[in-house]
Amino acid sequence: MQAIQNHGDLAAPHDGRSGPAAQHVATATMRHMDPASIRAFAARDWDSFAAAKRAYWADRYRREGLRATVDASRALLAEVRLMRPEYPTEDERRADLVGHVRLRTLLDRAAHAFARR
Repeated sequence: MQAIQNHGDLAAPHDGRSGPAAQHVATATMRHMDPASIRAFAARDWDSFAAAKRAYWADRYRREGLRATVDASRALLAEVRLMRPEYPTEDERRADLVGHVRLRTLLDRAAHAFARR
């Protein structure tokens, strides 16, 4: 099964390769991109896009609760694994755990700061 990578209005199939093979696919895709389309993409109203994205996820979370974020997380992981089947590596998992522990520490500190007020 091939995943699709979107580039503005253009889409290129991705066959799960990584490294030089994936670079070749990306380079071949870029040759077919229209410069005007690239400029139009770069000139988009990114603030409106970000606001619409926040509104979408707020509405979806209101309707579906935590299930919305779990489903999105699983879909993202599946997409990454199409490109990098070994993801996450042990090193990436360790780094992720360090980040989670640090975030938990910061949240605990913030909770204590608010509780003392």
